[in-house]
Amino acid sequence: MHLFLKQCLGFLTCGFIATFVHAGQLGAKLKLQIELESSCQVNNQPVNSGTNGLNLGQLDFGETTASFNHVIETRLTNTSGSGLTIQCLNNSPIKITFGNGQNDGQVPLSFRTNYFRAMSNGTDYLAYNILYGSNRDVLKPNQFITLNNNGQPQTLDLIGQTVNNGQPVSLGYYTDTIPITIEF
Repeated sequence: MHLFLKQCLGFLTCGFIATFVHAGQLGAKLKLQIELESSCQVNNQPVNSGTNGLNLGQLDFGETTASFNHVIETRLTNTSGSGLTIQCLNNSPIKITFGNGQNDGQVPLSFRTNYFRAMSNGTDYLAYNILYGSNRDVLKPNQFITLNNNGQPQTLDLIGQTVNNGQPVSLGYYTDTIPITIEF
């Protein structure tokens, strides 16, 4: 019995010592973080700050004679329909800047009073404007528009307007490219 008591006491002592060996604690922290940046959808395409090369559509005046003598209008068309539709989740204003076109300094003299942009086929130039909104205001080079932002889609209707006075110009495909910056 004495041996049995010694063995029990030995097991209790080992268990007691083992408890002390594993009784320590360590306090530690794990840091987690995420940075959420502004993002928007432009014509149903997700974009974020720094996105470049987004195709916003085109103003296509179609075909006409080289000596047309009137104003031709067209609306911006793109894959999502017409106009420029922007939806940003934050509530800060949306600023859209329409930069200088490739030929703005080449508007034909007879149209420089009322027209501020020009398309070219590499030889000749045709005057044109971009109009926006229900008042059909003219967007001059480097002009910006500010849209109020409430988190809902905002659509900016854009209209192209080109003109000629019957003076023949050379045949060909007339184009221009305008850089557009959207700040949100």
